[in-house]
Amino acid sequence: MSILGMRSHVKLGALAGLLLVIALVALIHTDNAAAEVRTDHFCWGVNLTGADTHTQTDECSQAFMGIKRAEAWSPQHSVCLSFPSQNLKKCSSGPGAKVELSALHNGCYENPECGFYIYITNNAESSSTVYGNVEWTHGGTGGGVIESGGESPPPPPAGVIAAISNGTLYVKEGNLRNAWVEEGSGIKDVSVATDPTNGILIGALTTTGHALVKRGVFGAWVDEGSGVTSLKVATDPTNGPLIGVLTNGHALVKRGIYGEWIDETSGAEELSIATDATHGPLIAVRTSTGHALVKTGSLTGAWVDELGSAAKVRVTTDTSHGPLIGVLTTGGTVYVKTGGLYESWVAEDSSDQNLALATDPTNGPIIGTLRNNGAVLVKEGSLTGAWVEELGTVKSLSLGSDPNHGGLIGALTTGGVAFAKEGNLFGEWVEELAPTEKFEVAG
Repeated sequence: MSILGMRSHVKLGALAGLLLVIALVALIHTDNAAAEVRTDHFCWGVNLTGADTHTQTDECSQAFMGIKRAEAWSPQHSVCLSFPSQNLKKCSSGPGAKVELSALHNGCYENPECGFYIYITNNAESSSTVYGNVEWTHGGTGGGVIESGGESPPPPPAGVIAAISNGTLYVKEGNLRNAWVEEGSGIKDVSVATDPTNGILIGALTTTGHALVKRGVFGAWVDEGSGVTSLKVATDPTNGPLIGVLTNGHALVKRGIYGEWIDETSGAEELSIATDATHGPLIAVRTSTGHALVKTGSLTGAWVDELGSAAKVRVTTDTSHGPLIGVLTTGGTVYVKTGGLYESWVAEDSSDQNLALATDPTNGPIIGTLRNNGAVLVKEGSLTGAWVEELGTVKSLSLGSDPNHGGLIGALTTGGVAFAKEGNLFGEWVEELAPTEKFEVAG
């Protein structure tokens, strides 16, 4: 299976001996807050390996806010430029030729509060040194002249959402109204994750039981194995991808797309994984005897038996709050704990059929339950906070969260319509796709 096009998030660096002076054009908004349209380098002087080298270094990417246009080129070979969140991709004609893309005039265009990633991809079998320029919108005040590469990159875009419609997988990043990218057909389940350094990680389970994983929406799939009944992915800026599968009752987990599998346990019927840069991997299984087992910090660590009579188990984690663990019992009660494996349980709700969790260092935990009557309840910031009833006639629920954009909620109705909202529990829903069989979000 080819691994061409795997995303490798490469930070901006200064090209030795070369400084470029950039002109800033100030745009004055009606609220008198100044925004600046800037032209800046990205991936400037980065060497990308050949597109057939089966490495993770044949692309580079960076996020910018309010993108207007971008251009890229290489003195050696053709390169491709893409805006994955807008489903735009174009390649140059050959060595030294520039390729240019203009952003769609949607909610992100010249919007200093809306961003997405730009990718440069090597389009040749030999290595290429690439150069990129981008016009983007900075939300701060001021003007004048800066040196290229003289500021921190803007925050990455909001989360990623994925939907399966008639067996075809679609993924989008950033703004909820961005265009879908078609990822492949013959898919029955999906798992997504994202972090500011490594970008998007997508896991797809095929109808034939193959576990496929890729970086970025335009990456190439890597076949991780067959005979798989469940697939989960997670990622963090320090440790990178974490991948878990269920096969023949065994829970297998590995670090990295090309890492070695660790057989975590047998007799597993459900798997949930998470990771963060401080606490490392967090793994949970529900056994065939109804026990929720959890371990953290090491793939080879000891299990902690958290709770019996478990029907569902979910885990997530962040660097500030540590592990967030949730269990739905066979009696329909949701229990959640945060901070560690030995913390006390908080009984959150009863008469439930499913649960979802997310957390980030700034906003803290976000907890969702799907009640037996199809209503979705969500709370954020505290395990003992008040519930907000979000939507009715729902059959599945997914949550994400990140420090810059807050909570991300995905709900799939019994009628097969996928809805999402972000940033505010009382915000408006965006209808994403119909008909939909599976719907997942991550922040």
